[in-house]
Amino acid sequence: WPNVPAKGDCVEWLQQGGTPDQFAALCGHAEPWPQVSAPIASEPPQGSASDTALHETRMSDVGNAERFVRLHRENVRYCFALRSWFVWNGTRWVQDTENVVMQLAKAAAVSIYEEARQERNDTRRQKLAAHGVASESAPRLKGMLDLARSEPGIAIASDAFDADRWQFGVANGTLDLRTGTLLPALREQLITKSSPVIYDASATCPTWLRFLGRIFNGNEGLIAYVQHITGYCLTGLTV
Repeated sequence: WPNVPAKGDCVEWLQQGGTPDQFAALCGHAEPWPQVSAPIASEPPQGSASDTALHETRMSDVGNAERFVRLHRENVRYCFALRSWFVWNGTRWVQDTENVVMQLAKAAAVSIYEEARQERNDTRRQKLAAHGVASESAPRLKGMLDLARSEPGIAIASDAFDADRWQFGVANGTLDLRTGTLLPALREQLITKSSPVIYDASATCPTWLRFLGRIFNGNEGLIAYVQHITGYCLTGLTV
């Protein structure tokens, strides 16, 4: 800067009488600042704060419960009222009578080794590997499941299941009894009761119709009433 001591800056130049117009003119004649390409780090240094959230899960029973939920949230629920786990089997929620959740807990424990493999910090990697070994013990697996029961999205009230009385589970989906439409079986329907029958809207029932005709002696009005009552029994309605 003109008339400014060494290491002086534009502030000092303006204080000594330089004007904004003169400042703009100087900038217009200034040599371009050389471009320096800084190297882009392909990965953060070991122990940096940019390690992924995956690696920040606590090495404790609480942390393991969080791992379990992160991996299996979509397919497990726990009902405290019924003191039971429920698992999604692809078409409905079934009570876990075969301890499937323990198999899922073992898978969650084994996943800790993958966390260790991805960890860039040597010290934490060693701790994760040791935690993985400890987590495969029976008490730690039980602790994982006990704490996972109360995690958000896992605990469920008993009356949340089968709440829509007009939805009827079948082997190939969910039947909407209001419209006769076959819907995909979805977890959020929370259906636990299902028929093993494959629903086919075009199917006929000649044996059933012959039975009705014989028993009610061809009385069409009475036959229609019995058919109506039979269909009503498919719903969960009681009034």
